[in-house]
Amino acid sequence: MTEFIIVFFSWFSIFSGTGENDKWTSYYEDEKVQISYQFSDCLDQSNSSQLGFYFLKIENKTTDQINIQYEVGDKNTSYKKSVYGKQIITYNVVLAAKEIQIGECSSIKEDLKIYVKNIKQDGTIPIVDFQLSNIKIFKN
Repeated sequence: MTEFIIVFFSWFSIFSGTGENDKWTSYYEDEKVQISYQFSDCLDQSNSSQLGFYFLKIENKTTDQINIQYEVGDKNTSYKKSVYGKQIITYNVVLAAKEIQIGECSSIKEDLKIYVKNIKQDGTIPIVDFQLSNIKIFKN
């Protein structure tokens, strides 16, 4: 009976959605879209590196397909803590009606996964604040 209880609680904690990866911070919201983010570490198996990323969760709240465009980086500053420096990178995410896309470690596409730092090499460097700019929403 004790083994059953342990297995049940283990299974419940895995599927209950209360883990660290469910802690999203709302960043931008309007009548069409909601953008949230979270910081997470990922193991890069090819280099045995622990990398830090901001992951995006973007929700299309409309019944139309939309294209969300946003920028990462800041050309107007010498923000030395940013891996992007003065460079600006523009990303586009296309969402079907009512679709939600979520960035994760296994994502190949970079548009929902913003590199922050190498945890092992840059361990003492503070994490830069999350920031997107020029958020634009187009109906497709």
